[in-house]
Amino acid sequence: MRPYLGEWVGDTWVSTDEPRTGNQRLRFWVEDGRVRGEAITQPPVGMEALKMTVTYLRVTAAGLTYGYLNGMRPRGVLLHEAAFVGDTLAGVIRFGGVRFRFEDGSVPPPINFLFRRVRP
Repeated sequence: MRPYLGEWVGDTWVSTDEPRTGNQRLRFWVEDGRVRGEAITQPPVGMEALKMTVTYLRVTAAGLTYGYLNGMRPRGVLLHEAAFVGDTLAGVIRFGGVRFRFEDGSVPPPINFLFRRVRP
C-alpha cells in the first residue's frame, strides 16, 4: 500500500471533452495500524464538499481497487480500479455488487479518473 499513501488531486469524467477542474481529492493514510482513505469532491462555491469514506480497499497485482457505497438504490459499491500510469493514478469506476442498468436496459458509459500526487 506504501506507493498509494498520501494525497492525490484529479478528476473523473465520462466524455473526453469534459473540463478537468482538479476539484477531487483522494487521501490514503495509516491510522492505528490500519490504512484509511477518503475521497473529497469540492463543488462550486457556496456548496458543501462531499466527503466519502473509503470502505473497500484492495491492493492487487494490477494496482489498487478502492470504493465506497453508492448511496442510492440499488445498493452497491462504486469501485475505482486504479493503476499507475507514469506518476499518475488512473483507471475506471464501475459498480460492484449490482448490475446497474438504465430504464431502457442500457448500461452506463465508463467513468474514467486520473489523480496526481500532491504530497507523499
